[in-house]
Amino acid sequence: MKQLEHQNAKLLEALRLMPAGVIVAVKPPEKTTLANELAQKILRSLPLSMDALVDYASLPMFRHDGRPYDKIGMSLMRSLLRGEAVSNEEIYLILGDGSPE
Repeated sequence: MKQLEHQNAKLLEALRLMPAGVIVAVKPPEKTTLANELAQKILRSLPLSMDALVDYASLPMFRHDGRPYDKIGMSLMRSLLRGEAVSNEEIYLILGDGSPE
């Protein structure tokens, strides 16, 4: 059990130090379980503990050319529903404080 706790602590520290915003969600029950500090700074006041299939899909997200993402096309949704690994994808959204990002 101590080894598992040690590995968990190392994983949390690695996520904390990552130079990118990271949100971790699990399936089932399709809930976000962890977000690092940079993700919290990026998203500002958006909730990070949310039902991934409901709350995440309701966020106003846009592609680099301004077209909105459909609900199934969002990166976290593709990962949860299809098992797709998504990286290096820029997403523009209206943040919790109302500002565009």
